[in-house]
Amino acid sequence: VSLRFHGHDLDDPRACLSTSHLNSLGLCAFLANIRHAAADDRFIVLDDVITSFDIEHRHRVIDLLATRFSDFQVLLLTHDEWVLDETNRLRNSTMKGWVVYELLPWDFDAGPRIQGRLPSEAAIKAELAAGNARGAGNQIRTYAEELCKTLCERCDVRLPFRLGRRQDDRMLGDLLAPLHVVLAAADPSGSPPVDAALLSALESRVATCNWLSHDRREGKYCTSLGEAKDAWKSVSQLKAATTCPKCGAVLKRLGTSVKLPCTC
Repeated sequence: VSLRFHGHDLDDPRACLSTSHLNSLGLCAFLANIRHAAADDRFIVLDDVITSFDIEHRHRVIDLLATRFSDFQVLLLTHDEWVLDETNRLRNSTMKGWVVYELLPWDFDAGPRIQGRLPSEAAIKAELAAGNARGAGNQIRTYAEELCKTLCERCDVRLPFRLGRRQDDRMLGDLLAPLHVVLAAADPSGSPPVDAALLSALESRVATCNWLSHDRREGKYCTSLGEAKDAWKSVSQLKAATTCPKCGAVLKRLGTSVKLPCTC
C-alpha cells in the first residue's frame, strides 16, 4: 500500500497517517478484499474495529455495512454504547433484519448471559401495551428527536447556528417549528410533502413528550397513558408520511422540491 502526501509518494502510510486513519485504511482494505473475493462465504466478523474513530467516521462505517454489505451476514462486536444504540436505531430503517444483543454481567451459576434488545419502535409499543406511560415517554421523545434531526438534515432545514455540542443538542421543540415551515410548504407541483395538520398535531404534543420523559409526581403535570399513546400516534404518522414503506427511503430535498428520492 502506498499513498501520495502533499505531492510526495510514500511507501509506508505509517509515516503520515494517525492511528485512527491507519485503522480506517486497514478496514477499507479488509472490506474491499471481502467484497472482491466473496463467493458463497458471505460472512464478516468485526470485533471493536471502530473504537478509535471519531463520530463522523463511525456513522460512515455503520452506513457502509448497512448499504453495501446488506447481502452479507455480519457479526459486529463492540464495547461502544454509541455503536449499540445507533445499530439498534437503524433497525427501523436501513438495518432491518439485524438482531442486537447485550452481553450481561457474568454469573457464577449461569455463566455468560445475553439479552436481546428490541428495536426502538417495538420497545415503545411494548411499554405502551404494558400500560407504562413513563417507560415509553423518554423513548418516544428520543425517537421523535432522531426522526426530526434526520428530516432536518435531509430536507435542508435552516436552523440557528450554535457552537460546539449545542449544535447537536437540539430538542424536539427546537426542531419542529422550522421543520414545519419546510414540510408544509407547497413545492412546484402545488402540494406540500406533509399535511400541515399532522405537523400541528405533533407540535401540540411536544409538552406531552417533555413531561413523559422527566420525573413527574401525581398532580397537575401527570401525563396519562392515553396522552402517551396520542403522542406516539403523531410521531408514527410523521414517520409514515416521510418514509417509503417499501424501500425505507426518507424524504429529501431534490433541487427545489422536497420528496421521496425513490421510484417505488
